[in-house]
Amino acid sequence: MTVYCSGLYSGPNPSPGVGVARSIRAAHPETRIVGVDYSPGSTGLSHPVFDGLWIQRPWEELDLDLYGTRIEERLKDDDCWISGLDLECRWLAEVLPSTPCRLSPQIGALEAVRKPAEETARELGLEIPHSISMVSPDEEIAEFCAHHGWKVWLKGPWYQALPISSWQSLLWARRQLEETWPGEPLHLQTHIPGNEESVVFAAHEGELLGSRHMKKLQLTEEGKTWAGRIGETETELSGLEEKLAALLRRLRWTGGGELELVRQEGRPACLLECNPRFPAWIFGITLAGFNLPGELVAAVSGAAPQPTVATADEFVRIVTEVPLHPVYSLSPQTPRTLPDTSGKHPSGMPQLARRLARAEARVEDGLEVPARLARSLAQSASATDTPTRVDLPDRFAARAGEARRAAENAGDAHCEINLAYSIKTQPSASILQIARAHGFLAEAISEKEAGFALKLGYRPDELILNGPAKHWPALPERAFAAFADSVEEFEQLVGHISAKALRTRYVGVRFRPPGSDSRFGIALDQVDALPRLIEIARRLPPEKAVAVHFHQAYSEIGKERWERALESVLIAAAALGRYSDRPISMLDLGGGWTPPGFDLMLARLPALRQQARDRLPDLGLIVLEPGKALTQPSQMLVTRVLALRRRDDGVDAVVDASIAELPQAGVFPHPVYRREQDGWIQLGRGSDRLLGRLCMKADILRDDIALPPSLATGDKLTIAEAGGYDFSMAYDFGCG
Repeated sequence: MTVYCSGLYSGPNPSPGVGVARSIRAAHPETRIVGVDYSPGSTGLSHPVFDGLWIQRPWEELDLDLYGTRIEERLKDDDCWISGLDLECRWLAEVLPSTPCRLSPQIGALEAVRKPAEETARELGLEIPHSISMVSPDEEIAEFCAHHGWKVWLKGPWYQALPISSWQSLLWARRQLEETWPGEPLHLQTHIPGNEESVVFAAHEGELLGSRHMKKLQLTEEGKTWAGRIGETETELSGLEEKLAALLRRLRWTGGGELELVRQEGRPACLLECNPRFPAWIFGITLAGFNLPGELVAAVSGAAPQPTVATADEFVRIVTEVPLHPVYSLSPQTPRTLPDTSGKHPSGMPQLARRLARAEARVEDGLEVPARLARSLAQSASATDTPTRVDLPDRFAARAGEARRAAENAGDAHCEINLAYSIKTQPSASILQIARAHGFLAEAISEKEAGFALKLGYRPDELILNGPAKHWPALPERAFAAFADSVEEFEQLVGHISAKALRTRYVGVRFRPPGSDSRFGIALDQVDALPRLIEIARRLPPEKAVAVHFHQAYSEIGKERWERALESVLIAAAALGRYSDRPISMLDLGGGWTPPGFDLMLARLPALRQQARDRLPDLGLIVLEPGKALTQPSQMLVTRVLALRRRDDGVDAVVDASIAELPQAGVFPHPVYRREQDGWIQLGRGSDRLLGRLCMKADILRDDIALPPSLATGDKLTIAEAGGYDFSMAYDFGCG
């Protein structure tokens, strides 16, 4: 009998072929083992475990039909094939669906465990990280990332997972993986901190041959297992083996497999992915006394395996040298000036993916535009001078009204919820007047901002004074609230209040939660900060109301971290009130929400109010500052196409707008619209680019867009979501 083992690369990110072959040799010493690979550079070719080698041309050069026929001919003599390459497993399942000695799963089984394998996780009783398909609209993808604090992974269909920390890093990673795996689905998955574990198993025609649990003890920089501890699956994860057996029976699974898991303290295990082949560290299981590849070969051949003697329940990899194979010698590497990533896929899986891809690239058609948005877009159609901003005050007024109603409904007789407009977000007279008409307070971080609000009709007692320092030349004599950014400033404000140089309804401090990298606020992990604040607060007049301000942008840290940060602030605020004998009566939660994120916040306001009251029983007011969430949709930017340039893989449209008018272009996706004869369309995703007018390398408004074939020089495009910080942070450059 001959066993063919494919996937022989044995570098830092190894394939399992060598480990599988070593295990089979231990169980069936007389079996002939042939190593299969698609590159003479795969270092596992030199391992002495192989009796022979069958090296193929690279995948891009292979005649796949002929190769499939040759494999089938070799397996007719009851020889068997154990694939160590995920995509090869899939290809073999398609070209050799009825070959019994192909020891890898059928297409139906492969589809069932395809990432993110939600149904498989449910069947196994495991949790699964939140995920979103990359075919979703960019706006939904960006909100998913923001909701999870940009702690997410972009995962390839078979290999690779790239960490994502910003919209720009997501665009880069998406391009990388779409080029590597053309035509294959990608998805985003949240990062789950915890202990990484695996369950490796083997089955034949649906019958589980056995499984073992492995806890990872050491990882490489690429996250690959370097050391592990082996245990019984049932002992480590009660009930999983029985559910796994039922799943494999339903799928009629043949071959090896691996469940990659992560487990947090006190939480059920979470399934990251299910690999349809043995892992590269499979020989570690053999060392622990259970030879899964050997059992698989025995099941198909009927030959009893040699008894496996356990030598240890822990294993570690080491680097060692073996003689280089005399036929498959290696050539000296040429000098490199840039990092070489070719070793990530030495067995040519990306090349096979390109061969099997149905399309070279995915380009979306234009997306339909809802009627309400079309009415707003109609206001941009009359713009003649470009680039120009189009105000949508009705959009802001509608959002402000919704927020006001939600705040009023969420308050109760003990604790009111109010809103404040952060002037810095979009210092527009019309916006600020609408905010005041809806009962918003005004938050100012400078003397000029405070003066701007007063000129527009705000009373001094409707101002919240905030920012890194309030020692302004003309500090208002009255304000609704004033917050100190440091212990020193709190002492200064208390002095002004005691001297009656400043009259406020509330005075307080801004807290910086533990672990925050912000430069603003008083750090809660600073040992002496709270005792000093308590001592200063005691100097306040007894009737003075004390407040706490907290600002951590949801769009940067996500829902879970925001909620943890809030809880730490509430605990510190309770301590400040208790030990200073000045109970906290007002809590300002700041802003930083995305528009969808703020909608979620409005829905949970009653629960948030109760959470705060549980910690601060004297709390009578909660203030929210949703400036960004309300103003971002309140402006559009109209631009004109100046030039069209063709590239090998797309089209560049140079427009007369730039990052000077749209400084947040790289921070989140801005939808782009075009007026057609029968209405407005939103431009979809593609390989074209929208370039700004500036002589700056970074002046790229979109580099992942599908421009209409009919687009011509002089045509206008409308860029939405251009309010908020795209307005306040805009600058004059290249305007003459």
